[in-house]
Amino acid sequence: LDLLVPWGMNLGTVGDDPLIQSADMRAKTRNVDGPFKRLPDGKPDLSGVWLNIGDAVGTRAPIALKPWAQAIADELTKIKQDNPGAYCLPQVAVPTLMHYPQRFVQGPDRIIQIMEDMDPSYRQIFMDGQPHPDPDLWNPSWYGHSIGHWEGDTLVVETTGFNEITPGFGVHSEALHIIERYTRISH
Repeated sequence: LDLLVPWGMNLGTVGDDPLIQSADMRAKTRNVDGPFKRLPDGKPDLSGVWLNIGDAVGTRAPIALKPWAQAIADELTKIKQDNPGAYCLPQVAVPTLMHYPQRFVQGPDRIIQIMEDMDPSYRQIFMDGQPHPDPDLWNPSWYGHSIGHWEGDTLVVETTGFNEITPGFGVHSEALHIIERYTRISH
């Protein structure tokens, strides 16, 4: 029997659909109601495995690009380089937008976010009050440089220092600045 499996995001691996994996993990999860754990300092404990079970990535309206950025994006599409996930590169600048399992490991001075299906597969969120590094000394990267702070029970993450092509945000200048907010509402 000769089966043809189309090449795609999952490298042709049968059963490696992130939406199906997420639904399966959620269905097997127990005891999700009730209050969440807190750390000794009173902050919410975000440690654990997380899944984005929202709408599928790609259902959002495309981001409007300036003409210079659109020209670069068009060229990348023409040479079939518009999908970094097909090359095992990060697929979005904000890893929590993906539908793959992720683990948050929370320490006193940083939070580490570990992602399945991306390389590099981790991001550090510095929680020690340090500022972003001098842009002239920082080598722009897929995930940029993230610093976080708490506003009540909400973790606020500010990220800058991205390279010029950030999946999910298109082609952009070095001025890209992303702010994420995470609020845990239950266990």
